[in-house]
Amino acid sequence: MQVERSEILALLRACHIFKALTDEDLEKVADPIEAYLFAENQTIFEQKSEADAFYFILSGRVALKWRRHKRVDEEIREAQDYFGEEALAAKPIARRGTATAQSATIVLRLSSEALQALRQTFPALAHPLRLVLNSYLLAVSVKLDWLGPRENLHFITRRHWIFLLRKLLPVFIVDGLAV
Repeated sequence: MQVERSEILALLRACHIFKALTDEDLEKVADPIEAYLFAENQTIFEQKSEADAFYFILSGRVALKWRRHKRVDEEIREAQDYFGEEALAAKPIARRGTATAQSATIVLRLSSEALQALRQTFPALAHPLRLVLNSYLLAVSVKLDWLGPRENLHFITRRHWIFLLRKLLPVFIVDGLAV
């Protein structure tokens, strides 16, 4: 499927993963991207399949479903979102869930091989890609009841000083009692 290069570049510019890159760098990132059209209810990938690509949604909606033990979790991703985070791993890991188009959906596909090449060409991408992968793996391993079906996490971080105090306070109390 053909997509205007300007649309691809606009999506990449809007994505936090690529904030450290220049417009010239984004042109190089866009080179290996392939566009695909998926029909409503068409499966993009299955749970436990090989994670061979990372996807950006140009238009449409994608449902992600994870089957774990006796429960099924579902999340909806829309235009400007990404999915297929397992492909960001340095060593291959299986898909944690199934991705299905909820409507006619255009996705931009970045293969694992292209991701590896981009990591080597742009070392500044290593940290944001690792952050996205680690956040995703944490989010799918823990049930986050407060998230609605159309809400999703792109990355998880703990930078607020209150969390630091919560971690350090028990250490100060124990050390203070030991003195």
